[in-house]
Amino acid sequence: MSGPSTLELLPGTAGPDATPPLAVCNGRIEIEKARRTKKFRDLFDGVMLLALDYLFLSWPGAHVPFLNRSQSLTLLVALHVVLIGYWIISRELPPWRAKRIAATWAPEERGRMGRH
Repeated sequence: MSGPSTLELLPGTAGPDATPPLAVCNGRIEIEKARRTKKFRDLFDGVMLLALDYLFLSWPGAHVPFLNRSQSLTLLVALHVVLIGYWIISRELPPWRAKRIAATWAPEERGRMGRH
């Protein structure tokens, strides 16, 4: 006595009358939208940082409350270092981690990592 066939257990997964998968969204469009959003946010962050620099350098009386001008300048430089570090970490760490994970994949799957 043999058990039920694969077609009975999983209807629509095999055979000539199999139902093709229904695409819910277009991944390429969503990826491009996310990339444009990322570029816009990076541009906005850069413009805001440059506006802060311009304000600080063009107005000699500018300083953070309870700090003098030289301490405020030190704080501004620290802000630049933190923001640039964040940009580097947020852009470089995810692909590096993905490549580490992909090292455990089959060679065919590893080849897809380099494509955008």
